[in-house]
Amino acid sequence: MFKIYTSDPTEWKRLNIHAFKKDLHQLLYGLDNLRRSYSLKDWESFCYDEAIKHSIHKKLLEDPYTKRAFEKPRGYAGDAVMMDYIYGINSPFNQLEESIGKTVFDFTTQADPAQAVRFRRNFIAESIKKKVKANDEPIKVLSLASGYLREANLLQDEDFIFEEYLAVDHDEESLNVVKEAYEDMGVSILKGNVFKLLKENWDLGEYDFIYAAGLFDYLNIFQAKQLIQWMFKSLNHKGIMLVPNFRKEIPNSIYRTYMEAFMHWFLEYRSDEEVIALFEDLDEGEIKDFSISTDHTCNICFAQLIKH
Repeated sequence: MFKIYTSDPTEWKRLNIHAFKKDLHQLLYGLDNLRRSYSLKDWESFCYDEAIKHSIHKKLLEDPYTKRAFEKPRGYAGDAVMMDYIYGINSPFNQLEESIGKTVFDFTTQADPAQAVRFRRNFIAESIKKKVKANDEPIKVLSLASGYLREANLLQDEDFIFEEYLAVDHDEESLNVVKEAYEDMGVSILKGNVFKLLKENWDLGEYDFIYAAGLFDYLNIFQAKQLIQWMFKSLNHKGIMLVPNFRKEIPNSIYRTYMEAFMHWFLEYRSDEEVIALFEDLDEGEIKDFSISTDHTCNICFAQLIKH
């Protein structure tokens, strides 16, 4: 399918990769049309039963990012190792390398969703900085489903201290990395998942800034509403809650199609109106301000609430 004849081996490699990229994009546009014509249930069945039978899939698995999402060594796609690939931390390839795997890796980690995730990391860090500067004393921060807490990287050079910065995650490997990397800046860790937190109604105290970077992309509407109520209850006076969620209204959906067809990575995509509706059970009288915004690729919606 990808064989191109030329007398120069170097030129053959370049042309072969170029042909692969062209074939991949053609395939994705066709699959994207198919996805939008199917019900979600039928599309999921197609992804699990048919898409991975395509001859291209083995080539795609030469990309460590695609391979890790597909194989899910920690039980879920989008784990902290994958996020590090997006952030450019511990890249598995030499930047100058030419290969199918590197070509796919560049495609996946430079795609709109990956750009949005990098924006999300920066947005969270900047929002924390603003809250610190707005307060007269050190603040308390809570991160739910923290992963490696890489937004803390962007806070290490600041001259402020935290009263508390608690990272909660169900993955012990991730928490060990957080402890080693950020303990010196006052970060503490707690093992636990959101389902246990909600079921047992954990009381972790009150915080000035609470966020869950990618958690809402995996919660159904009932779980999401429950968690928002818990987060709201756990906010201090003038505390801020930040809820990012991948959007349904994205400019280029072939990347979603790629994730679902070849990585078996399904998210809870929500329209902006659906994100706003997650907050509808809160007492409006206790809300000082509420706003939503998006990243530059319009892939992620950021809902921010300030409590009275």
